[in-house]
This record gives sequence, C-alpha cells and structure tokens, in this order.
Amino acid sequence: MTMFRTLLTIVAGVVSLAGVLGVTFAAAPPPASAAPKAITDPASGLTGYQAADGTWTISPRFRSGSDFDQGLAIAETRSAESVLIDTRGEVLLEDVEAALWVSLPTLTEAKVSEGLLALRDRSSGKVGFVDARGKWVIRPRFADAFEFHEGLAAFRMRENGPVGFIDARGRVVIAAKFGTRFRSPPVFAEGLAAVGLNDLWPRTNLDPPGKLGYIDRRGRWAIPPKYANGESFADGRAKVVLGERELIIDRPRNATARAAPK
Repeated sequence: MTMFRTLLTIVAGVVSLAGVLGVTFAAAPPPASAAPKAITDPASGLTGYQAADGTWTISPRFRSGSDFDQGLAIAETRSAESVLIDTRGEVLLEDVEAALWVSLPTLTEAKVSEGLLALRDRSSGKVGFVDARGKWVIRPRFADAFEFHEGLAAFRMRENGPVGFIDARGRVVIAAKFGTRFRSPPVFAEGLAAVGLNDLWPRTNLDPPGKLGYIDRRGRWAIPPKYANGESFADGRAKVVLGERELIIDRPRNATARAAPK
C-alpha cells in the first residue's frame, strides 16, 4: 500500500511539473478498427462513412467509396469524379484512382505501405505516390507501381513491361529488366524479391514459360532463376515450385534485409 501511494505521488509530481513547463501529453492515436466505414445510405443510395456506433462521420454524398486505409480513401463524387479524401471527408486530390498491379490473371490494389500510397493520375494514366496528407511525394510517371516494402517499390515504365525498383525518393535503384512474379506483385521481404528472368505468364502457347529467382537489394541474383513459381520469404524460408514439385528453400545467409522506415 505504501509503495502504491509513493507511485501516485511521483505521477502527480510529473503531471504538475509538466503543467508548469507548459508540456502537453498527446493522446494515443485511435486503433485502425476505429476508422469510419463506407456505408450506403438506403434512403438516398449515396455512400458516406459511419463510426462504430453508427453515427455518420461523413454524410452520404458520394456515389461510392472505399474503406479508409491509414486515413485515406478513394471516393466517387456525384459527378463521377474519383477523388482522394481524408477521414473528415475533405478532398485531398482530384482525378485519381487506386493503383492496380496487373499480373495476369490477377489484379492487386496497392495499399498504404511505409507511409506512401500508389495512385494513378487519371488525366495522364501514370502512377505516383502520395503521403498521408495526400501530397505527391513521387510524381506520376510510371505505367505501374506497387507498394513500398523494405524501402523499395516495384515499377514498370510501360504496360506489361519489365520490372524494376525505386526508393522512397523515386530514384531508380534496380533497373527495369525483370519479369513479374507469377500472379503476384514483386515485393522485397527479408532482403530478397522474387522476380522472373522473363515473363512467367506466356502470352501465347508458343512462348516459353519464364524462370523465377530471387534478387537482392542491388538487383543481383541471390538465388538463380530456375523455379516455375515462388513466394516471398518469411522467417527465412520460401515456398517454390520446381518442375511439378513444391519445395521449401532457405534464405541465403548473405542476403541483407533492411528494416522498414518508421
């Protein structure tokens, strides 16, 4: 009991001193689950956003809208314009849409990763990256681009073209010369990215199937391309397909990983 009272005294002293010095304590950010959800209003047929208790935080005024991803959402206005909005419903960017990575036969929508979101500028058709405020950090200039992982993001300069990687400032770190990973966007995990020697999805029956391997952060083959398919590394291992066999391979010891930016 004495120890508890002593602890209370210390806490009260810290709070009192903070008041004297003019220090304020910031409240912890709300959990991701607290983000308002896109809901269609049955009466109007328009989409707005509701809090967990069912109250409208953004009144129904959009034709459609995505759920919020780290404070950002794509919505379609009544005039059919696609815009980026924040959790207050304020329009941050006009004439943009979600960036989709095409890796036939699948399409994967880019999400906010490492503080950046890939968006397609509808007027130019090019993809760039915005920050949490909706400001262009990397101007739209790519035919395709995906999420940042371990500080690098995949890009293409032309549709269905070869893949390379840029850093968070938009600088090309690995030249675009690789094929896409089968049915998935190429991302770095544990210092390696699964990419193809050539396209892994033949355009015709006459095209030879590609070979998949793993490159390091300098674009060098850490694991030579010899697999028909492969997944990203997790906990030092990755699942691959060799011929018709599924195998588990270990991550090379000389492959260095980089922590994601905070």
